[in-house]
Amino acid sequence: MAQEALVDSLIEGGRKVLEALDQANLAISVALWLFHEGSEQYRLVLASPLVNKRGARAAYLKIAEILDAGGLRDALPVGRVQAVRTDDPFVKALRRIVRTKSGEISGVRLANNYVNDVAISDAYVYRAA
Repeated sequence: MAQEALVDSLIEGGRKVLEALDQANLAISVALWLFHEGSEQYRLVLASPLVNKRGARAAYLKIAEILDAGGLRDALPVGRVQAVRTDDPFVKALRRIVRTKSGEISGVRLANNYVNDVAISDAYVYRAA
């Protein structure tokens, strides 16, 4: 199977999703596209206090609701989203490598790195606050 490319449309789509989540006041401390070797796909990893408080299912439901309201569900199926805790070891390690301002949307590319013993073949970080 060929490796999926992180194309401009995915990067822009992720930015639009993060903007919609910000507008809906869903706290997102870390947001990045991360290539998963097993599925050979990029997933939009979102770390949110909502996952800490109410679990991943509640976060997925809220994210889906916001995507539906913004007309973004077709552009980004919820299956491409990975909601994680803000204290996830990978998230904590990523924040040590990449640091952005809270609420800011940046664009930092990481390739061929290791974060907390997790190999990152490719990633695009919007936020790590």
